This record gives sequence, C-alpha cells and structure tokens, in this order.
Amino acid sequence: MPLLVGAHAAGSAGAAWALIPAITAGVIPFLDARRRTGSAGAKSRRQIAAALASIVTGLAITGLAVAAHLAPLPVLAVTAALLAISITITAWRRHNISIHAATAAGCATIGIAEFAPHPVLGAGLGLLAAAVAWSRIVQGHHTTAQSIAGLAAGALTGGVLYIAIT
Repeated sequence: MPLLVGAHAAGSAGAAWALIPAITAGVIPFLDARRRTGSAGAKSRRQIAAALASIVTGLAITGLAVAAHLAPLPVLAVTAALLAISITITAWRRHNISIHAATAAGCATIGIAEFAPHPVLGAGLGLLAAAVAWSRIVQGHHTTAQSIAGLAAGALTGGVLYIAIT
C-alpha cells in the first residue's frame, strides 16, 4: 500500500519515497523473523522489538523527508498508520490478535481513503483483507475471533490515523 499511496500522491517520486516504509515495515521485519526462526512471524519480544525499531526508523526517515518537502505527506501518513497498527497489536499480544489481518485491513482502509470514491477498488481491497484473515484461520495460526479482531483493529487504527494526518 505505501507504494500505491506514494505514486497516487506524487507520481514516481512519491513511489520512490514510499519504498522506505515498504522496506522498513515489511521487508526488514519479514527477513529478520525468517532468519531468526525460519518462519515469517515475529515470536519473541526481541523480534517484535526489532520489527518495531525498523518501522520507527522508517517513520523517522520519512518524517524528515516530508519536513524537508521531499516526500509527500500521504507517505508519512501510511508509515505512521503501519506503526500504529503494529503497536496496537503488540499491546494486545497476549490475545494473539492477527497482525496479518490487522495490516491487511489497515491497508484496505487506507486504500479506500486515498482512492475514494471507487467502490470496485474498495470492495476488492476489503475482499483481499478478508482473504488474509481467512488464510490465517485455515492455516491454524488464529481463531476466527482473533482474525476478526485483527480486521477491526487494523481498519480502525490505520484508517483513523491516516485520515487524521492527511
């Protein structure tokens, strides 16, 4: 979602700036978890702290770029929203809420806000988020309630923060 938001806000330059949150919120935490555990998810407090530190670093870099009028504000907003979703789910970690479902729902909500009014796109993004939640249930990683809670937390946290910043 960061790349789409960046491209929509400022063309190829916005998409290039959006690589920062895409890498720090997605690629680095994924590779770190894969290296440490052999799976894609962060399990220990140390892994979660490393993932959050990576996202905070991306937010700081993006914030400085926006302050210097280099990067578009929506890229900062999507970065902050991804961080807020991660912190929200981490705070509720003992309930095992699905961060995958939360991130998918948050990105869907951000996409709907950024590209409104496009009902087909909104429906597609909503279905994609639902598919992510369903896959977490089918794979046995979460219960239905945990996936639904992730969808709700992600949509609310990501959507509200993104709209508030932009």
